[in-house]
Amino acid sequence: MSIAVTEIDAQIRALSREDKADLVKSLIAELDGPADAEVQRAWLEEAQRRYREVAR
Repeated sequence: MSIAVTEIDAQIRALSREDKADLVKSLIAELDGPADAEVQRAWLEEAQRRYREVAR
């Protein structure tokens, strides 16, 4: 690791648990990028289908 990354790592480890969680969520969202509308639609349809099966 470079010195900058090592320093950032130390600063992150000093954060509260809540702040670490917020940072991780933000970084994961950035890495994942925007959600694909077609994938979201497909999952919504699947969730609705499963709900109908359980609700019978």
